[in-house]
Amino acid sequence: NHRKAHPAPEAAAPPRHDPEELLGLVPEDLREPFDPREVVARLVDDSDYDEFKPLYGTSLTTGWARLHGYPVGILANARGVLFSE
Repeated sequence: NHRKAHPAPEAAAPPRHDPEELLGLVPEDLREPFDPREVVARLVDDSDYDEFKPLYGTSLTTGWARLHGYPVGILANARGVLFSE
């Protein structure tokens, strides 16, 4: 409920993987596939990502993580931007 006070965020931890590698992970052509799990590992606290149904489809990942101590839900597409074409 957005009206209730939420718990204080936990202490943030830097990712275990180097965030500087992000530019090399995502291709310039966003229609070219890449592994979104590798991107998530370089963004979230301690690179800790709890993926929901990891074996249920490889082009989409959903799960939970912490970002600067706050819990977040993540939905990422391995095919880059979804175009209507």
